[in-house]
Amino acid sequence: MKKIFKYMLGFFGLVLGIGALSSCTANFCSAMDTSRILYVLDKGVTIYADEPTITYNSKELQGSKVDLSQFGINTENDIYAFYTFDYSLVLRDQIVPNAETNNFFVPSMEFFKAFDQKVLEKAIKVSKFDVSKIKSAGDPSLEKVDGEIDTINEFLKSYGFVKFLDTEDVNDASKDNSHTLMVNFDSIINEMRKEVSESTTSLNYVVPGSDFLNLYKNYLNQSATTYRSCISTIESNENRLFGMYENSQGQYEQVQITQKDWGYAWGKGFLEGLLIYPIAALIDSITMGFVGGDTSLLITGSGWAQVGAILLVTIIIRALLMLVTLPSTLSQTKMQLIQPELLKIQQKYPNSNTNQYEKQRMSQETMALYKKHKIHPFTQILVLIVQFPVFICVWGALSASSPLSTGNFYNMNLSMSIWTVLNNVNGLPGNTNGWWTAFALIIIMSICQFMATLVPTIIQKIQRKKISKLGKNPAEAKQNKTMKIVQWVMLAVIIVMGFTLPSGMGIYWIGGALFSVIQSLLVFFIGNRKKKKKVK
Repeated sequence: MKKIFKYMLGFFGLVLGIGALSSCTANFCSAMDTSRILYVLDKGVTIYADEPTITYNSKELQGSKVDLSQFGINTENDIYAFYTFDYSLVLRDQIVPNAETNNFFVPSMEFFKAFDQKVLEKAIKVSKFDVSKIKSAGDPSLEKVDGEIDTINEFLKSYGFVKFLDTEDVNDASKDNSHTLMVNFDSIINEMRKEVSESTTSLNYVVPGSDFLNLYKNYLNQSATTYRSCISTIESNENRLFGMYENSQGQYEQVQITQKDWGYAWGKGFLEGLLIYPIAALIDSITMGFVGGDTSLLITGSGWAQVGAILLVTIIIRALLMLVTLPSTLSQTKMQLIQPELLKIQQKYPNSNTNQYEKQRMSQETMALYKKHKIHPFTQILVLIVQFPVFICVWGALSASSPLSTGNFYNMNLSMSIWTVLNNVNGLPGNTNGWWTAFALIIIMSICQFMATLVPTIIQKIQRKKISKLGKNPAEAKQNKTMKIVQWVMLAVIIVMGFTLPSGMGIYWIGGALFSVIQSLLVFFIGNRKKKKKVK
């Protein structure tokens, strides 16, 4: 029972350790990136349309005609405003219900209407567009910006993000990664408080207290930390959009992601600059090369560009690791050659499991044998020391890559965790949300990892069968049993951990496992060839 408890404790310790280390990689999203993503979730309560009646979320809404001339906007058509909490995923599903549950004061629709007007005003002040040329309200479904700003909805999609940012040079690309989050949000609240206190007449809204606003901001800040796909090495503009972010209609939108350079990565941390950014940049370059630099093809494509990039990067990384771990590979090959001598030593001391003197003598002769053949048994530990941080950095790079978060591979988003996709059962028994793709991915990943674990074990058995044994060594049997348990526990950890991986990481793991199988077979055949030459 004690042994089982130790193994279980080690298993959970390893899982927790990997989880802790994987969360230590920095988030590359700048304040501007985050504000654009948050605006997809929370556009406010105001919808602009060219008709007095619209249907939104299966509800018929009656609009009121609005005069936007106060903002310098003189449209060719009449514009109507519609107000509904359904337009904001955050307000409708999170903030308002939580506030009501906690008995916080929930402001009226009039407050949010006034807040949205302030957002529009700030967006106009910082925009690079001539708002007098806006012709109409546009499609309330907010389709992709076509590069020409001629509707209110397109304009807000381009500049509504200032709701969660600041107003300092938002058109200066050199300052894209140095803005501050939530400055304008606080500024608008303070302006509205001042207007209420200075107004000589009673306004039709009340500014909420700190409890509601803190709930609002805390939820937004927590949501911001979950979005990590913000490494882009190409220049950002209205026609180069990344990501798949769900809006209140259940549709996915893309946003601009600011261009990141190596200096920005080093500012995030040592591993971020040394490994994460270069790996993400390599994925970025290969993916964009496959689609000719057109991000719209990432959205409309089948996802093979992203998968191809992951597999190529897997081969490159594993090949580089193989060069770094070459001494370990050579030692592994030499180990095959000395198996007969090693077994003779083990059989020479059959009681080494219980006799301390025999155990010491066997250890001394084994080390002497290693020294004679220039074998370094501890290089395997060095391999793990090198591979583990690389694995964590690959994890971070795949999570942070903007192209991987754009579009789907058979309806599965490559930046989402496999468990998140499997947990979304909407659309079953079809594959609307990529459920079957994620299911197939975890099965294939498990099979490949099983093969990567099993092949070295089979090779070891083949080698031992070729060697005639005079008797069994209890110490050797115990060691082999322990190694088997460790192997299968590690396999179980990898499969369990696979559910938490980004889907793209699952593809990397499949490629890495197949690479390990090929490497094990190569070492085996090279070892056999050297044995035959030695016999001759």
